[in-house]
Amino acid sequence: MPTTQSKLSAEEEEEFNKSRKEAMKFMAMMGPCVFMIVTGGQLLNQSRPLLVLDIYNKNAQSAAAKLAQLGSLGGVMEFAFNPLIGRLSDKFGRKPFLMLSPIVCCLLRLSVYLNPTNLTVITIERMFSVSVVTGFFTSMRAAINDKLSGKDLAISSGSIAVWAGMGVILGPFIEAFILRNFGAKYSFLTVAILNFFVTLRFATTLEETCPKEQRKEIDWVACNPFSFTQVLGISNVTQTLMGVLALQAFGEGRITQDINQLFLGQHLGWSHDLIGYFQSIYGLGIVLGGKFIKQSLTT
Repeated sequence: MPTTQSKLSAEEEEEFNKSRKEAMKFMAMMGPCVFMIVTGGQLLNQSRPLLVLDIYNKNAQSAAAKLAQLGSLGGVMEFAFNPLIGRLSDKFGRKPFLMLSPIVCCLLRLSVYLNPTNLTVITIERMFSVSVVTGFFTSMRAAINDKLSGKDLAISSGSIAVWAGMGVILGPFIEAFILRNFGAKYSFLTVAILNFFVTLRFATTLEETCPKEQRKEIDWVACNPFSFTQVLGISNVTQTLMGVLALQAFGEGRITQDINQLFLGQHLGWSHDLIGYFQSIYGLGIVLGGKFIKQSLTT
């Protein structure tokens, strides 16, 4: 779609303003939902490792090995399904795949609450929740791109980052409260409830952003998770950037998070509250970054 800097006819300008108004409405609805989804994810930072630790009779070494395995399985599922979800949303629209994440996560987290000592249930939850949540954010970005471009797109991305950052800040404190007063399995119940409300919100207010005339046939070649290797042949710069990104991914928070939680709690002896304070600092950085992006683009 044209940017605000383009010369528009009266009819085009009216259509542009209408599309922009719809996008702002979409963002006003999506922001709080992103907040609930991210908050829910943060409620499991300590809780999932604690459940696995209990299954292994407080053997931190065995629990850490299992958590590392779960992280790898989640990464494999994300690697395999994320390109497919993106292409399917181009074909069938954004709404089904935006709704997929809260529905699946609600059922998965409820299953863990009901079966907190079943390692198979926890494994399935870890594997599939990662892929559908990543698919949600892929579909959400595509939905925003359907309506906005240029400066408006960057500002909206900054707004989403602020909502997500607030979830990262608040989630650890809620989790610490739950662990102090109820226990780890109740964190999963709380997340299931949050995802239920997101599903309800989407079912009643979410509108499709990709009309049928703009949808594309599925590019099965692009669905290949290894298709990213084609970028390597573009230039030495892209090779360097992808190499840096690959190295950076080894320290990705989602990969090391579970083991970090065990280290802080079991090795350093930190309390649930102290770990929550530590974790929320990351969210503060996201909020400040999102605020900076918005301010730099609006001044």
